[in-house]
Amino acid sequence: MKEFSGGGIRITKNKTRNRKTMNVIIRIIASPFVFCIAMISKTFNAFYITYLFIRYGGEWLTYNKQDKTRISSIYEELVKQREKNHD
Repeated sequence: MKEFSGGGIRITKNKTRNRKTMNVIIRIIASPFVFCIAMISKTFNAFYITYLFIRYGGEWLTYNKQDKTRISSIYEELVKQREKNHD
């Protein structure tokens, strides 16, 4: 077992390996919980997107709660501008 010393701190290779092994074991134990949290988030997002699709149709792609305009009003504005440019 080799010892490293620097700045008054001594760390052996064995302790470093044990620490890394414990970190991996803790991450493996915690991974199902992290997976569940991620799945809950994605499931909520899927329901929210479905709700927006039912409520706004295809406009859910660009709809934001703060936006007052929708695709139809933007389309109407573009038609008006096109007619103005052609005149």
